[in-house]
Amino acid sequence: MQAFLDASDLGRSVHKAMFPKVSDYRYKRLLTMAVESHLVEICSDHPGIVQLVSTAEGRAILNAKPKIRQRIFEMILKGIPAAVAFVEFGIRVLDAAV
Repeated sequence: MQAFLDASDLGRSVHKAMFPKVSDYRYKRLLTMAVESHLVEICSDHPGIVQLVSTAEGRAILNAKPKIRQRIFEMILKGIPAAVAFVEFGIRVLDAAV
């Protein structure tokens, strides 16, 4: 999920070939979770290439300390909403958007 956030923050495209050790299923699952958690938005979807844009929530995670960022990712992967994870770690999304 970190790679999707990094790409979205830099305005870069992502494609499955960038993740050779990740199965197609896991790649699609992680991308879907990042979008459904409102961490990134898909602004263009060409065959096999996805252009991502970061959201305020995604930027908030990128601005968090690495250990907190990892814990938030773990919580999201367990199905816990990103908003709940933000509250647990005291992250305010509006501060990250400014």
